[in-house]
Amino acid sequence: MQFKRSRDRWYVGVLALTLTFTAAGILTLLSQDNRLLGIPWETLRDSYFALVALLILYYSFRALWPHPFLGLSRSYAKALELRARGDIRHALQITRQLVVNYPRRAEVRYLMGRLLNEKGKYREAVRQLKFAYELDPEFIGILLELGFALKMQGDYREAIVVLEQALGLEPGNTDAVNMLSACREKLQSTPSISQT
Repeated sequence: MQFKRSRDRWYVGVLALTLTFTAAGILTLLSQDNRLLGIPWETLRDSYFALVALLILYYSFRALWPHPFLGLSRSYAKALELRARGDIRHALQITRQLVVNYPRRAEVRYLMGRLLNEKGKYREAVRQLKFAYELDPEFIGILLELGFALKMQGDYREAIVVLEQALGLEPGNTDAVNMLSACREKLQSTPSISQT
């Protein structure tokens, strides 16, 4: 039997420890001098009850006050895993739910924008990434993805502004430099855009 989830492994570990203490207590009581490997019965009994009390406290605390971002980190990791496997559609489904549950988390909006870019939905990506930028203007990844989305939908002037901001945060960033030169080239080579 395999235990893939950490919760299952914890459960088996705690069960094994409890059974070990129980067996040790029984063996101690059955021994002639109430000792097991030189440890008196009272010490084993107190250790057993201390373990049970700690487990009750731990599981009670966990049930009453779950970590608020535990769901975020698990779902975020799952979305990244799906993206790495090339399953953008399912990664987007998870990320859309994250946006609903954690609307003011920059990393969630950034991931959403990145996935939308990969699906070719640049207008939606721009909206998500602009919101992410408002939440965290120092995160260069947001600016790079936003610059890319703007470039892909033909907003070269705005893309140039965004990519220059990225270079202000991280001078010499090759992605920003390459996209910036591509946007400037497009702007110069397209007469209708350069005249407006």
